[in-house]
Amino acid sequence: MGLDTIIARIHDDAQKEASRIRADAQAEAKQIEATGALEAEKAYQTIILLASRDIRQKRAQLRSRALIEARTIIRQEKEDQINRCFENALLELETIREKEKYRAVLLRLINDGISSVHSDSYTITVDDRDREITGEIISVLKEDTDEISIRTGSIRTAGGALIAGSHGVMVDNTFEARLARYKKELLYRVARILLEKEPGIA
Repeated sequence: MGLDTIIARIHDDAQKEASRIRADAQAEAKQIEATGALEAEKAYQTIILLASRDIRQKRAQLRSRALIEARTIIRQEKEDQINRCFENALLELETIREKEKYRAVLLRLINDGISSVHSDSYTITVDDRDREITGEIISVLKEDTDEISIRTGSIRTAGGALIAGSHGVMVDNTFEARLARYKKELLYRVARILLEKEPGIA
């Protein structure tokens, strides 16, 4: 085998090896490119998923905050309306003392208090302006309960009475106290309704 032949074979083998290396390199490059594209797609989808989840969470937070604010506004408006109603009611009650029906109203309030206190003796505390009419009422009540006394001068009220038993139990049946108890219950009902309903439905 001549030198030229040997050199030609070496050159040919080198060309083949170079072609193989280039082919392997191209194949590896394509594999890396494909893998990279897949990883990039996975990363993209992950980012989209996280972003969507974040958007949903923020949307839910905003909606929840808006609902709370709306309920607060509605509750405050309803409470203001209730306050105005009770203020007007108290103004109306302050004139009832001058009417004939006040005697029946005061009698019922005193009777209710006595029934709630359950005692052997009672002290009825009223506004000075109600001393005379309370005396008349007590003279009637003494037919069933002997131990009833009147106390005046210690309270100033639009009407009604404080009923106390000998054992220390007392019922405040003044107009102001009765209104305050009813107002508290009404405000509680309003708050409960607003918690059960969406704003704009209540």
